[in-house]
Amino acid sequence: MKKKLSFLIIICLFLCGCNENKWEKNFQISSLKFNDDYDHIVGKIKNLTDKAYNIEIFFELKSGTLIESNTCYATIKPNETKNIECLIYNIDDTYSFEIENVEFKEFSIPKLKEGEISQETFKYYFEEIYNTHTLNFVGFSTMFDNFNYPYINKINYENNKIEIKTDLKENEKSIYFTTTYNTENNELESLSGIIYNASDSLLNEIAIQISLMNSIRDKYTMEINNIKFYKALLNNDIEYGRCWVVDNWCITPIDEYGFFYIDEYK
Repeated sequence: MKKKLSFLIIICLFLCGCNENKWEKNFQISSLKFNDDYDHIVGKIKNLTDKAYNIEIFFELKSGTLIESNTCYATIKPNETKNIECLIYNIDDTYSFEIENVEFKEFSIPKLKEGEISQETFKYYFEEIYNTHTLNFVGFSTMFDNFNYPYINKINYENNKIEIKTDLKENEKSIYFTTTYNTENNELESLSGIIYNASDSLLNEIAIQISLMNSIRDKYTMEINNIKFYKALLNNDIEYGRCWVVDNWCITPIDEYGFFYIDEYK
């Protein structure tokens, strides 16, 4: 009888150990809080291991008897401490929250070599540029039903530059973008493209979305410059080989063939 009881105790301990949440052994998370606009939960997370992980953080949000849930995704490098910014919706100062669980999965660290690289390699080594690029192009998702996150077709890395190809197609209309970022300062350097079968209304909408890109807008101190940028893209009253200069940008407007080019003005 004693042997059977001991065996059952061992089994119970084993099962309890298997079900134990082990995330706190691998990660430390700072005191989290809502940002001022209550649209993000912000804080820091530290990886205590020498491994890389994809992480899911599960939150429970409460306001009175109302309970909602939210999930935040992150990738963390070995021994890295990084900021957490978890987007949430329809939350105000009546809500409180707590972490329900943290799930994590180890992944192999990709190797970085010059030439064409995968999205996983791009995101791992150049996460700031990855986030910037996807945010720059998010406005186009309303124009193309089959245009899906993360808006990337091909990535090339060479000489401290990231070049990204983005192809948007729907029925007969299509846009082909080439975007270049500097990996030393993570900033946009140039954006070019060619637009096929675009109506005047579509060209107008494309010019609006380009002028509102964060990488362009962040260089301005006045909203009026976004309007100047938009107008420059559509204004072909300029000599061949010249560009409109708006703030720090040299803009070759959309021509009769649908081609345009935007470059840093130096």
